[in-house]
Amino acid sequence: MISIGILAVSVLPVLIALQNVALNKPARQIANLTSSTVASNAVDGDTDGNWAHGSCSSTPDVVNTWWQVDLMGFYIVYSVEVFRRTDCCEENFQNFEVRVSLRNTTTFPTSEGQQCAFQNTTIPATGALLTCSRPITGRYVTVYKPANHYLTMCEVKVYGERSHFTGLYSLAHRNSRAVVPSMTSLSASSLLTCATRCAKTSFCFAFNFMKTSSGTPLHSVTCELLNNGTFVDFQESITSLVQKANWTVYVLKYQ
Repeated sequence: MISIGILAVSVLPVLIALQNVALNKPARQIANLTSSTVASNAVDGDTDGNWAHGSCSSTPDVVNTWWQVDLMGFYIVYSVEVFRRTDCCEENFQNFEVRVSLRNTTTFPTSEGQQCAFQNTTIPATGALLTCSRPITGRYVTVYKPANHYLTMCEVKVYGERSHFTGLYSLAHRNSRAVVPSMTSLSASSLLTCATRCAKTSFCFAFNFMKTSSGTPLHSVTCELLNNGTFVDFQESITSLVQKANWTVYVLKYQ
């Protein structure tokens, strides 16, 4: 098992330079209330809370409703800022949870990921900055509301920084190569080098590595990074697993 760690840093100096890493990223929700209240409205950079101006997302009135953004990479999330509808209905936007996870999910409640914050009261018309109880590394940020009610948001800003830490890579298959639609082939002098390249690459969830029993590479291509796309989990990404001598498959172990 390969572990790639991060250097511990003080939180306060980092927060000063943090950017909104959710801006214009892919977003989705349990369902759209109307054709104009799509999930992407909440990451368009416009915090206007007037419903008539068309910059708010909204789900129908359903149980366990949710909204989610794919950060398209691994980020250390420190806080999430949310903006509600301001022309009415302020009581609707409370008792919700913000979760950060490495894997995507569409079933709630869930144990996937970690809770960043829980808001049990209404928020100001100017928005609310919810600071995570601790920094959380993840790719997906979800706002989840267990009550049987609408989930309407006019903007969600996620403040974080790119992370080179993606957890642990576990040996999944010996003498095999995993095949996915998107693969990046390169030369790596060691298993650790291949793992490091995967950790630094967006969407890389696994890699194939080739070596002889002595550890000497057989070919210029010794490392293949396996990538998955927007809202696609790694189980769905592997289209085939073929037997191949001297190759091994390492898969990201989510924690």
